[in-house]
Amino acid sequence: MLLTALVQTNGGTLVVDLPRDRIDLEIKIRSIGIQKTSDQIHIVDNEDCDVSVKLFGESDIGKHLSLLFGENNTSFTVNPQNYIYNALHNTKNTDEIKNLVTALYDYYKKAYAYFILT
Repeated sequence: MLLTALVQTNGGTLVVDLPRDRIDLEIKIRSIGIQKTSDQIHIVDNEDCDVSVKLFGESDIGKHLSLLFGENNTSFTVNPQNYIYNALHNTKNTDEIKNLVTALYDYYKKAYAYFILT
């Protein structure tokens, strides 16, 4: 895994590897009493917040990625970006890379349209 997220709230602490399936991430978040979805949880390392999220990376790439994400990012946005990066990093097949980049582009285009239109 590229990143580890430490999620803390009054209800408990969760340590979770990213990337992971979105549904699984939502279930794990709920397991410590958080009633927000991953798109509502910002990457904030602040004990004064109701939910604190800190990212860690073990590899050089993971450490670099953990520094790129901040309060403008949510657990939802960090997870797909890491999934695509992990897939790109582990493949040498150019067709597969093109498909993954296209999938990432389509994902963000749909997400952008959803938030603009709702």
